[in-house]
Amino acid sequence: MNQTKKTKTKPIQARPAAQKKTPRPRSTQSAAPANRLLHELQVYQVELEAQNQELRDAHQLLEESRNRYADLYDLAPIGYVTLTGKGIIQEINLPGAVMLGVERSRLIGLPFNLHVAKSDRPIFREHLRRCQQEPDCGTTELHLGRKDGDFLDVELRSVPIRNPGQKTTAYLTAITDITTRRALEESLRASEALFRAVFERAGMGMALCDHAGHLRRVNPALQQMLGYPEAELIGKSFTELSHPEDNPLDENLYAALVAGQRDSYQIEKRYLRRDGQLLWARVTVSLIRDRRGKPSFAVKLVENITEYKHVEAALRESEVRYRTLFTNMSEGFALGEALFADDGTPRDFRFLEVNAGFERQSGLRREDMVGRLISEAVPSLENLWIETYGRVAKTGEPVRFTDFNRSTNRHYEVYCYRPAPGRFAILFRDITDQRLAEDRIQRLNRDLERRAAELEIANEELDSFSYSVSHDLRSPLASIQTFSQVLLEDYGSQLPDEGKNFLNMIGSNSLALHHLVEDLLTFSRMSRQPLNKTTVPTAELVRQVLAKLTNAEPGRQVEVVIGDLPACQADPALLTQVWVNLLSNALKFTAKCHHTHIEIGSFAPPVGTGEGEGVVYFVKDNGAGFDMDQAGKLFGVFQRLHDEEDYPGTGVGLAIVERIVRRHGGRIWAEGVAGQGASFFFTLA
Repeated sequence: MNQTKKTKTKPIQARPAAQKKTPRPRSTQSAAPANRLLHELQVYQVELEAQNQELRDAHQLLEESRNRYADLYDLAPIGYVTLTGKGIIQEINLPGAVMLGVERSRLIGLPFNLHVAKSDRPIFREHLRRCQQEPDCGTTELHLGRKDGDFLDVELRSVPIRNPGQKTTAYLTAITDITTRRALEESLRASEALFRAVFERAGMGMALCDHAGHLRRVNPALQQMLGYPEAELIGKSFTELSHPEDNPLDENLYAALVAGQRDSYQIEKRYLRRDGQLLWARVTVSLIRDRRGKPSFAVKLVENITEYKHVEAALRESEVRYRTLFTNMSEGFALGEALFADDGTPRDFRFLEVNAGFERQSGLRREDMVGRLISEAVPSLENLWIETYGRVAKTGEPVRFTDFNRSTNRHYEVYCYRPAPGRFAILFRDITDQRLAEDRIQRLNRDLERRAAELEIANEELDSFSYSVSHDLRSPLASIQTFSQVLLEDYGSQLPDEGKNFLNMIGSNSLALHHLVEDLLTFSRMSRQPLNKTTVPTAELVRQVLAKLTNAEPGRQVEVVIGDLPACQADPALLTQVWVNLLSNALKFTAKCHHTHIEIGSFAPPVGTGEGEGVVYFVKDNGAGFDMDQAGKLFGVFQRLHDEEDYPGTGVGLAIVERIVRRHGGRIWAEGVAGQGASFFFTLA
């Protein structure tokens, strides 16, 4: 080391002592000068020896001081390094070399900056600059790189070393390893951040109170629970926020906590929210003490259980309702426990509870059944019941069955399920009257099926008859019409006017009868013709039908509005007949209107109408309409709601439409007001 500790020494005063130790020679005149010279030499020799001894003592003290300083330098708990003004290492102690992971001899003469992290080298240079200008340059934190590649977090503190002329010749720098401290600080910050995150984001209310119970910190969840902003809560005590009736218990428990009689406590209590409403909470309180064991602060966790309390109250009400139902229900109910043999097979059971309905319907008394083995209470009971109830109690698979009890001569419907492992519950009711009614219904159904079959045969025969009659009438009607027309054309000039009128009436009536026969044939074919369903472009079909019908009346002004008409699955020929008949009706019954308006479209059926997810098509007009009291007659054969003279027709058209729609699995209905128009709606499955 270049710097040593200065040692104070006394000035050497050896001459008086040397003179005392040196004998004076006899004084003779001739030898006086020589003797004096010899005496002086002896004195100086003694003086020199004394000075040498003092120098040796001072040197020894200096060495001892140097050794003690070296020991302190090398054995210091922190690193020390002596640096030149340019940052060159002059000396470094053992802990400093260990920090860097390099032998001391290899560090001497190297720039200290080589071991400073590159990002921190400007910081180190600034540190040295401050030390040159200020006696106390403070501390600097930076990263030092070790030989093995790791980095240490260190704190540097440097003091200048000056010569007797007060010129700075070097710097003594203390290096303190703060890696562990930094890690602890990071851990503390992480812990604080975690606590803050938990405290701020917790769904449960949290509060920190002083030992007297006053709020010092509250989290957002608690603020929301109580309806107060944080500023209004700080400084309040929980007793101010609590229901007065709940404070005594809370205060007593908190006093016991402060007295050290318990570590924590938990209670359920009520708080008064800012809006005056009650809040039920489950509160857990813990007390934190300082090193001396004195109360420091309390931690309160507040869980909102208001909903739980409401549910609890509802459960109590439900229990009351259940007990009332259990007691008063007409059905028999019993709770039982199954007993099993060592091999797991059911061997017996006992009833744990039965209701009054059980007694009424089974004829057994509660006091004779509850708690007793069924084999003792009812020795004649078949083993099938033990096996059935035991299987339900073991597997948990419920069963439902009917049973006829010969002793009561009654039928019962029984449902058995497992409320808990090893137990079963049975619910049964007397279905004797229902069984008798079902038997009657089955007999009626059989009679109805027989009659329906007979009616189906009769309908088929009637359809065949109608078809045959209608078909056989076509030729005679055609002959009558033809011959009456020939008579008029060939012999009309020879006939009187009355005869001509008769022939015209015969032709007109035969033509009407011909239309009726054609409609009857069409109506009859509706039940015979097979359905050939395919995708039908409804909008295009309606436009084609409408074009043909309006072309037949070229001089008539008709306003037709066509809305959305989605495609459907239907028989194209039959669906064409539906639209022809409906649109023909609309045109016929608006013939006397000054302005004919017809609307055609569709809509989705409202929920609950029974129309499924299909589409409802409609045709609306502003024509003659009808009285809704007679709407049931619209779709019957030969049913007419208007005079034939006003609106001619056969009375079969709507019946044909109804049969086609019904064959497609849909339905048709109508709405109208007399004199204000009619609307027809239909669906297709």
